[in-house]
Amino acid sequence: MTTHLTITFTTLDLDQLVTEAPQLRLRGNDGVDVFEPQVLVGHVCAPDSARVQLEGYAILMDLAHYDGREKRWHRCLFSEASADTLAELAQEGQFPYSFEAVPSAGYLETLEARDGGRRPPALLLRAWSNPASIEALARTVDRGLIASSWLRRAVVGEAK
Repeated sequence: MTTHLTITFTTLDLDQLVTEAPQLRLRGNDGVDVFEPQVLVGHVCAPDSARVQLEGYAILMDLAHYDGREKRWHRCLFSEASADTLAELAQEGQFPYSFEAVPSAGYLETLEARDGGRRPPALLLRAWSNPASIEALARTVDRGLIASSWLRRAVVGEAK
């Protein structure tokens, strides 16, 4: 007997409206699922073949694209916790790739809306996969919504 199977692939569309940050589902040691909002966006200097390995480090790669000329992955999404862990692992020599991550434009828009007592707006997924502007970072630092270290990192990153 033959059973017909239909497989449907769902892709993320950068122009779809979303009401919150993309979430990465992780399985905790206790078997409970943990959902981490991916509020940082950046790049990882790693070979094209490292995609699965990067996903294993809790980097959301669904929107990422590889630039063969630069030899790095762009539009990688990170949670704050995963970016902190990767920075620690890199210092200990346990994460083999260099990376940069900064708050996404969508994250800062959401923070500003909440701070103003408004509901976070529905945003294009693209807003969560693009870095925030220096002006938006400065504004949110001035309002105390994010740490000033993000602004210093972004200025250094832009200068490279």
